[in-house]
Amino acid sequence: MPQLHSSLHKSTKLYIDDGANGGFTFLTLTDISLTQYTFTGLTSGNTYRFKYSVVSESGESPESPIQSITAATTPSQPTLTVDGAIAGQVTLEYGAPASNGGSVVTSYKVYRSTDAVDFATLVQTQTNP
Repeated sequence: MPQLHSSLHKSTKLYIDDGANGGFTFLTLTDISLTQYTFTGLTSGNTYRFKYSVVSESGESPESPIQSITAATTPSQPTLTVDGAIAGQVTLEYGAPASNGGSVVTSYKVYRSTDAVDFATLVQTQTNP
């Protein structure tokens, strides 16, 4: 279960579905003056669902609409095209992956090997996030 740090709506029940326990569990919030919470410890690639309700002496309100997020994961495989070798040189064309995994791509690395076992970084390019 992700960790909860104070700083959600004026609610006393926050429902969380982390995809692991087969449905929503809830936290009872005692400080209704807070207007947001930050969850940490999310697992990369997992989908999390959230909803909340307000509880008063008269009972519990209808629940909010469900909000879903998928925690960022690694980018998908990028593309690499090799143009034929001419006079001791080769031209490599590399491109962005189909998916950035939910976060900004910050660099690309091109590797070289003569035996397809041991690879060394040939070049690392930086992008502007």
